[in-house]
Amino acid sequence: MLREEAEREAERRNHEEPDRARYEFYAFDESAGMADDAWDVAARLREGPPPTAEWPGLGPQTQAGGAPPPAPPRPAEPVEEPLVLEGPTIAETDPFAGPDPFVEPLPYREPLPHEAPHPHGEPGEDGGGAGLFVQILGAVVIVVGMLWMAMIVVLAVVLKPDEVTTFVALLFASALGLLAILLGAVIRRS
Repeated sequence: MLREEAEREAERRNHEEPDRARYEFYAFDESAGMADDAWDVAARLREGPPPTAEWPGLGPQTQAGGAPPPAPPRPAEPVEEPLVLEGPTIAETDPFAGPDPFVEPLPYREPLPHEAPHPHGEPGEDGGGAGLFVQILGAVVIVVGMLWMAMIVVLAVVLKPDEVTTFVALLFASALGLLAILLGAVIRRS
């Protein structure tokens, strides 16, 4: 069949076939362009609603597989603009609410922890005598810890530990000296 004949036959079937509400007929080239007379009529499932108004004599039909007919299109609803609330925010009215993430943060008015004045006062200020005492005490503890470590090193060199117990005792004493130095540093910071 030639292409024109296949198109006329497809049009005829689209108007006269009893399955025209379910299927759409069209011209199909079986040879994929290799031969001029290889055209035939093929059918595919119809997309959308069946054509009832454009072809006379075609009454109401059921959907494929007995499905209910599609609902008529709903009229378009007007698009509403987004709702903008004005007035105080929750953070302004509730004292226990956290910070409002939608408001720009206020500048920090209180001093930061590292900028805050020292609770015991700095040495040299009025009432700073206790601060000076703590600083000197921390320095003394550090010096004693360093002297202890030096003594352990001298003992290790002189004794030359060859037994496990002597070696463990020197390691334990070294750890105590290191702890004394760290304790002195902590005391000086407070």
